[in-house]
Amino acid sequence: MEKEKIELYTDYLICNQGFATATGLSAMPSAKARGKTGGRPKTDPEKLENARILYENSDKTAAEVCEIAGVGRRKFFSHIAEKRSASRKN
Repeated sequence: MEKEKIELYTDYLICNQGFATATGLSAMPSAKARGKTGGRPKTDPEKLENARILYENSDKTAAEVCEIAGVGRRKFFSHIAEKRSASRKN
């Protein structure tokens, strides 16, 4: 009996890869139809650009600028790197 339960559970994990259950997969199209896309919201590009300008034209640290502008430090530095690589290509 116990061995059958383990085999059944193992088969379930293999079929569903341990994450995507049948309920979760079938619920995705209906959620999308309701306008629910999931994931994190995008950071406002205007906020990132304002933070970059403030950072380059003041003596504030990146942490201070990010707190003032309301953006994350990781996203802020990614934005700066993206802008610098774009300006080098031109």
